[in-house]
Amino acid sequence: MVNQRKIELEKRLDSALATIDILVKRVAELEAENADLKRRLGMDSNNSSKPPSSDGLGKKPKSLRKSGGKTGGQPGHKGKTLEFSENPDEIIVLPVCRCGKCNADLTNKPVLAIEKRQEFNMPPVRLTTTELQAQTKQCDCGEITKAAFPKGVNARVQYGSGVKSLLAYWNVAQFIPMERCVEMFAELTGYHISEGTLFNHMKTFEGLLEPLEQQIVKALTRSPVNNADETGMPMAGKNKWLHSLSNDQWTLYYVHDKRGSEAMIDMGILPEYKGILVHDFWSSYFKFEGVTRDQEKLDAVLEKYDNIVKNGELELGAILKCQVKTDAKNLLKRFAEHKPSILRFMTDSRVPFDNNQAERDVRMVKVKKKVSGGFRTMDGARQFARIRGFVSTLRKQGRDVLKSCQEVVQGSFAFEPAE
Repeated sequence: MVNQRKIELEKRLDSALATIDILVKRVAELEAENADLKRRLGMDSNNSSKPPSSDGLGKKPKSLRKSGGKTGGQPGHKGKTLEFSENPDEIIVLPVCRCGKCNADLTNKPVLAIEKRQEFNMPPVRLTTTELQAQTKQCDCGEITKAAFPKGVNARVQYGSGVKSLLAYWNVAQFIPMERCVEMFAELTGYHISEGTLFNHMKTFEGLLEPLEQQIVKALTRSPVNNADETGMPMAGKNKWLHSLSNDQWTLYYVHDKRGSEAMIDMGILPEYKGILVHDFWSSYFKFEGVTRDQEKLDAVLEKYDNIVKNGELELGAILKCQVKTDAKNLLKRFAEHKPSILRFMTDSRVPFDNNQAERDVRMVKVKKKVSGGFRTMDGARQFARIRGFVSTLRKQGRDVLKSCQEVVQGSFAFEPAE
C-alpha cells in the first residue's frame, strides 16, 4: 500500500515538474513578448524608421538642423542663380523724354549711360498647328507617286510629339494623375483632351520604350554590382509587388503578383546574373547563383564582429530559446548567418556599404502612391513601371527628361553605349 502511494506521488511530481518546465518556457516567451511590446511603444520617428506622421499629435517632429547656424546656402554648397544673358530675346528701351526737375524736353539729348536689368519670363502656352501637305505626282511612265508622311503622323488631325511627351512627363515623371493632366492641359492651352486619349498616348509611348528597356536589361546584366529591392503596390484593392534592379546609371522596374523568386525569375536578369547583388536579405535573393560569395578575412574587424554577436546572444538569453520572434532576435540571426555578405564591402571596393541606391529608386514609387493613389489594372502598373524606369535612367545619366521623351516619340532617341 505504501509503495503504491509512493508511485502515485512520484507520478504527480513528474507531472508537476513537466508543468513547471512548460510554464517556465511560457513565462520566458511572455517576458520576451512584453519586452518587445514595450520597445515598440517607445518607438517614434527619432529612434526608428517610422515616419514623423506616425508620432501623433502629442509629439512634435524634431528638426535635424543644428540651431544657431546661418540660413540659406551652407559652406561648400554649390549655389545656382540666374546668369545675365548676353543675347536677350527681346530688348525694351526705356527712354527719358522729360527732365525730372524742370520738365524740359530731353528727346534730342544724347544718352549718357544705360543701366541694364533682365527679367526671365515664360511665354504664354499655346499650341501651334503644323499642316503637312503630301504631294502626288505622275511620271511620264505613268507611275503615280505620293510623298510619305513622317513616321507617327497617321491621322488627319492629331497631337504631335511635343504634346505626347509633355503629357507622359507630367503623368510619370511628376506623378500628376491623368484627370489633373487633362485639366491642366485644358487650362494652359484651351484644348480639351480626354482621359481615354491620354491613356492611349501613354500606351503608345510605353510601347516605344520596349527596345530601350531591353538595352537597360543588357546593361544591368553586364554590370559587376547591382542593387535590388521590392515594395508593395496597391492595385484594385489587392497588393502587388514592384521589383527594382538598378545601379548608379540604370534602373529597371518590374511589376508582379508575387514578391519572391517567381517574380525575380520572370523579371529575367537574376537567374543568369553572375555579379554582386546588394539587397536587404530577403531570402529569395539567395536562391540565385552569383549573389553572395566568401571574402577575405580581416582579423581585427571579424573578431570585433563576432564579439558583438556573442554579446547579443548573452543579452537576449532565454529569448533565443523560445519561439517568439522579435526584431532584436531576427537582427541577431541575420548577423550570425550572413557575416560574409554583410562585411563584403570591406574587401571589395565595388560593393557599397548600404542598399540606399535601390531604396532611393523604390521611394519614388511610394511618392507616386501618395500623390496619385494605386493602379486599377496590371497593364497600367506595368506601363508606369517601364516609363518610370526610363525616366530614372535618364536622370542618373544627366539627360534632359522632357527632351528625351520627345525624341522617343520622334524615333530619334538612343542611349550612349554602356561601358
